[in-house]
Amino acid sequence: MNTYTKAARGVFYHLLTYALSIPLAYVVRILYAHHLPKVEVGLFYALWDLFLLVALFRSLGVDQALVHYIPRFTARKEERHLPSLVLAALIIQLCATLTIAFILILLSPQIIHYFLNARGELTSYGQTAQRALILFALGYFTFSSFSDLLVAFFQARHRQGVVSLYRLLRTLLVLIFSVLLLKFLDNVYLPCLAYSLSALILVGVYGFWAYHEVKTRLPSSWIIPDSKKFYRHAKLILPYGLFIMASGAGHFILTYTDGLCLTYFGGLKAVAEYRNAATPTANILYYFGTSVSLVLFPIVSELKERKARDLLIQSLNKVFQYTLLLTLPVATLLIFYSKGIVNLFFGKNYLGAVTPLRILALGMIFSLLNNIGFAVLKGLEAPQLVTKAIYVGAALNLGLNLFLVPKYGAAGAGLATSLSFFVMNLSVFRFIKTILKYNIVKKEWFKIVLISLLSLGPVFIIKKWLGGTSYSTIIELISYITIYILVSTRLGLATKEAITIILAKK
Repeated sequence: MNTYTKAARGVFYHLLTYALSIPLAYVVRILYAHHLPKVEVGLFYALWDLFLLVALFRSLGVDQALVHYIPRFTARKEERHLPSLVLAALIIQLCATLTIAFILILLSPQIIHYFLNARGELTSYGQTAQRALILFALGYFTFSSFSDLLVAFFQARHRQGVVSLYRLLRTLLVLIFSVLLLKFLDNVYLPCLAYSLSALILVGVYGFWAYHEVKTRLPSSWIIPDSKKFYRHAKLILPYGLFIMASGAGHFILTYTDGLCLTYFGGLKAVAEYRNAATPTANILYYFGTSVSLVLFPIVSELKERKARDLLIQSLNKVFQYTLLLTLPVATLLIFYSKGIVNLFFGKNYLGAVTPLRILALGMIFSLLNNIGFAVLKGLEAPQLVTKAIYVGAALNLGLNLFLVPKYGAAGAGLATSLSFFVMNLSVFRFIKTILKYNIVKKEWFKIVLISLLSLGPVFIIKKWLGGTSYSTIIELISYITIYILVSTRLGLATKEAITIILAKK
């Protein structure tokens, strides 16, 4: 099997598991919204943001060091050295994980008093919060560290099917355990246990598969590592891992700063609305961008290698144009129907998520364009520019959250995130323009924005005429989609030839 066939198969696996995982994960959040107290849902996501931010230091980057070094050892036919390499990564990650977990447990009274209970919402939940923190630290935080390392091992072995399956299995297990535990629990312990048990099972499953991989494909000497090689490989992977950790710090800051600031300044109920309702709904658009970037990266690399600049620019124009053409109407409808969506799936208790959802739906357009731009820059062999753009966004996001969240709560967090994505977007497009000597932003983009907004005109008329009933909503959606497609086709924004070009590249 050649490289491009492997890449295509890997992309298919990832797209499939994304498509299956997203609705399951959404069901989990709906379940929590309807069966757990809002404060405790917020407490869980506050713990989530806190632990996943410090998870940057949990692995020290050694999981990605495995992804880098295992293929090199395999290519040089030096698989006999792999046991000490993997064992070194395992011990380093074990020590870092347990150290961080125990530090957070020791500091739990201060974390609860000065951070989680900053708004006074945990007055009657103090002991519950501390137990939940300990459970999360020794459960999900610790077990997921090992499962992530095992996934990195399979990624290094080019087992993309096994890697992508991890996402689906984790989501499915969390859903199953959440449903089962509802018979016994109705507080923050439920999600903490569901995620912890899921991570533990995944450690067992992927550990067994890893052992099977070792047992059937590698020599018996793999099982007993040499101590000198172990120390040498520890010195090899740790500096590389620390470099990767430093490079990825911006992503962690960008991802979890809003939730942490909202916990401190806005309170746990605001965190529940933002993290459990607004963010996962808006992230539908983000997953689309992730899927497109998985497809685009190998294409850009191939065209660059062939020095086919004109074909590369033509392909990028169409990819960006059709990404906007497909996702902008979804974002528009999310903004327009946000109140109905939140009320339908999460109930009236979560209507505070409506405004953040509207802001994030727009911000996710910039986010998915960033993801595609990142894939382009990596394909153009400029990953350092990706890191630069992420750090710019992370710094801006931190500053904006500290300024906006105290005044505007969850809406401020959504605005800070969206503005950060927009500024990153400007940086990414500037980098691409500098490398390719070509402006990727086209007038067709503004036409798509205009069409997506003007197509709402008949929707307002129908809603006013039929009174916003369920039947009215169905007719409104059909009207919007029909008008959008007809006008886009009429203006030449969607053509059969362009679709054929994109599919041919895939």
